Amino acid sequence: MDIELQFDVSNLFVLEKNKSAIRFYQRHGFSLTQERRLEEGTEEHIVKMER
Repeated sequence: MDIELQFDVSNLFVLEKNKSAIRFYQRHGFSLTQERRLEEGTEEHIVKMER
């Protein structure tokens, strides 16, 4: 059985240092925005991506 899930996602956040995830989402129509913030409870930054 082939099941294809589709979600209507217009934005997401990804760890700034996770370059492979950023490239993956770019290939799927997302672009980086200027929004950047600290991930709660860590010292890591997350960036917003939109499509």
